[in-house]
Amino acid sequence: MAFQPLGSDDCALATIRDFAELHGAKLNRGFCVGRSEVSEKVRCIGGFVKKKDLDVSKMQKGLVELLRVPAGATFSLETMLQFLDTESYPTQDAEKLTETSVKVKKLFFECCQIPVISSQASETLLLIIYFIIFSGLERNGYALPDPISHYLNGVLLTTEVGSLYSDAFVWKETTDIKLFAQYGFASIYSIFHALSEFSAANFGSENCGAIVSTLMASISSRCLEIPHEEHKGSDDFYVNTTLVPVLDYVNHDNKRVNAHFDVDRSTNDILLVLDMDSCPQNEEVFEVFISYFPVDEVIRFEKSYGFFPQPEGNRVSFMNLCFDKRFNAMQELDVFLFYKWFSVKPCLQFILKDERVYINDTLKQFAELLLPFVPDPRGGFQSCFTYNPNSYRTFACFTSKARGPSEDCFLEECKKLVHESEMNSSEVIGLPQLAWTCHFDAQGEDFARLTKEQCLEVLFGSDELYSRAIDTFQHYLRLYMNWRLYMLQEAKPRLARSSLNLANHESYVVRQYCQQLEQNLPVFWSDVENYENLELTDCALPPPLKCSSYAYKSPGEERQLPSSEEPLTKYPEEEFFQYASFFMKST
Repeated sequence: MAFQPLGSDDCALATIRDFAELHGAKLNRGFCVGRSEVSEKVRCIGGFVKKKDLDVSKMQKGLVELLRVPAGATFSLETMLQFLDTESYPTQDAEKLTETSVKVKKLFFECCQIPVISSQASETLLLIIYFIIFSGLERNGYALPDPISHYLNGVLLTTEVGSLYSDAFVWKETTDIKLFAQYGFASIYSIFHALSEFSAANFGSENCGAIVSTLMASISSRCLEIPHEEHKGSDDFYVNTTLVPVLDYVNHDNKRVNAHFDVDRSTNDILLVLDMDSCPQNEEVFEVFISYFPVDEVIRFEKSYGFFPQPEGNRVSFMNLCFDKRFNAMQELDVFLFYKWFSVKPCLQFILKDERVYINDTLKQFAELLLPFVPDPRGGFQSCFTYNPNSYRTFACFTSKARGPSEDCFLEECKKLVHESEMNSSEVIGLPQLAWTCHFDAQGEDFARLTKEQCLEVLFGSDELYSRAIDTFQHYLRLYMNWRLYMLQEAKPRLARSSLNLANHESYVVRQYCQQLEQNLPVFWSDVENYENLELTDCALPPPLKCSSYAYKSPGEERQLPSSEEPLTKYPEEEFFQYASFFMKST
């Protein structure tokens, strides 16, 4: 890799050392910033080491400090208001900075009252809000403290990320958002839209969408989780989402990690430390790499960073393929309504290794995904689960039993509660599972409204049921994959750049899965030879979406279902006592 120093157009300051000095950072003289080739899609800056200039005089156990950034020079929710303290900037106009500080606090409070913002608040989102306000105020003539202004204009607004956030302002609602709603596009867009409206109303509408999108992308890609002691000398830590100037130029590569960031417990300074034993031995200039996450997962990286580290050698990477809920081939059972009641994330984890893909069937969540495909032990091909469209009657009955008045007093209230919980776009119901009856006895004598954990226990104690569920699921999955591939191909010409990257990743996994099926090659991880001895790092599935944008439909809305005259459970008393605390409260 050829080292390319930065030109004067890449940073508002003349040199990175001047920039570091402004933020109070200390750099090893062998550490510098230059053009990286880690990503071919966007201009990328990275941290580099020049061996001949590297100061190793304080090296300990093969570790060399490359960078030291004071905690007070980082941007987090703990430090943000400290930057607005006018006494910290004696060379700037105190009166103007006070005016800015008052305005920032007022606008920040107003923005946080927006329902979309308050319902999806996170540390990263709050940092985004601060810098949107800083940017808008500066455009309108307000003075900003020098560190904020330089970081805003020299880094955040000039960073080219290429992530999903980068393109939010050009997304087509009928193409990008619908095609990838299952990956959180709807939530991202709702936040982007709310922040754009807020920005336009307070600072003017010119170019505000592009600015908001740029700041969302830049901040989301540069935030680090910095550990802090609960108290001095404590072994307990909490983490703060933090922007660390200069350190945030350093790129990720789990294959070539040669450094890590840490905290000096005596000063709380943030450190970048080079591991000399992990450095290229034959390169005079080389790039510094840290690990953002211990595992490489396609969606998370494309979403936040606009790239995905390609797997090499025996390394394993992952893709958490979430299901597009517009597809439903099981006419007798709405699998996505089922998953919602049972709090199952509709997501299939693929393992990418040696140019092949495998479904990770060793996860507990995979077994959960199979549940609606378990056949009725009494025989036939129907699911062992039946849905009760009148489950609200059970809710009214249990509420009456817990609180006293007659069941009729609660019918309308419970009907509204269940209906609204089913119909909202969240991937989780959040109510006791009293809508689905599970038949788990071959003689048809045992059935109940079981929880997810109970279902896993009673259904998958049988290898035969598990095997039949796998077969039914694979039939469903083949239909889904063919449909999904068509949807991706049809939409590609109209997608934004980052959406197209995601479509290409998903198309590759889908095609490779189908090809392995056709060639009778393993498609499940547990079918890979000697898989138990292959190192497989845990890769968490994404959490359920609060806003999936999917319009759930009750089965009763499309066709008239029987009013559940057949018994719903053999264990009404046990089920009531299981959820008694819920029904004691107001519904």
